[in-house]
Amino acid sequence: MIVATQNVTDLDYKALGQASTWALGRLMAKQDLDRVRHVIGSVNGGSHEEVLSAIPSLRAGEFILLSPDHLRSAQRLAVRASRPTMKSSPKSGSGWFKRQRPFPNRIP
Repeated sequence: MIVATQNVTDLDYKALGQASTWALGRLMAKQDLDRVRHVIGSVNGGSHEEVLSAIPSLRAGEFILLSPDHLRSAQRLAVRASRPTMKSSPKSGSGWFKRQRPFPNRIP
């Protein structure tokens, strides 16, 4: 199941606790950051403060990926939408996402 929202405070805290894989985009409001603070601490092997401090500086299409079942630490994820054209080929290597370097490096 995939749940996506632009307002994390609309989700029930019990439902938030059931998710094991997270893709967090930019959150600016303190109450939104507070809402995901405990989740980040429980699913991220590293420091949750580093992840929390990086979230407000993310740009459009950038996410922080957390998944204790599949990743050792938080990963930066850049998603770019590409409009397919008649000339493009699925083998061209232009995928929908590109995994970035792990924390603590900042996105330039």
